[in-house]
Amino acid sequence: MAPGNAGIADIADISTINIENCDEVVKLATQEKIDFVIIGPEAPLAAGVSDELKNKGFLVFGPSKAAAQLEISKSFMKDVCTTVNIPTAKYSKFNDLVSAKKYVAQALERKSGLAGLDDDKNGELGLIDFKRIKGGKPFNTELDWYQSMLTEIGQTKG
Repeated sequence: MAPGNAGIADIADISTINIENCDEVVKLATQEKIDFVIIGPEAPLAAGVSDELKNKGFLVFGPSKAAAQLEISKSFMKDVCTTVNIPTAKYSKFNDLVSAKKYVAQALERKSGLAGLDDDKNGELGLIDFKRIKGGKPFNTELDWYQSMLTEIGQTKG
């Protein structure tokens, strides 16, 4: 079992290998004469562990690295949904923080009327009316602020 945990240690041998390292996983599977490998976490799928095990003849339950992109990359998944007309929430991609801030602020403003836009003296986009979003409490970090906004957007959908 890799990586395993204390809860399963009574019924399985736990390995400390790096489950994202294809060579280590193949070596363990070979040494232990494993018949069937189930890959649960995304990280080893993204690293191509499933592909490598299949290439070495192991029976594997877990998508290929290419198929795992549907779960690993939200951007890829959204593009697939859009391309084949699968209903999905509206989204956008950004290459710069200013555009991302503007998009989120406008979405919040459309959904709830809670925020406005303000360009500061340095030309950077800022957001105002934070107190209405978080009940007057200060934000510790920009991430705290974004999480609050996204929560608010989710609560005001409808």
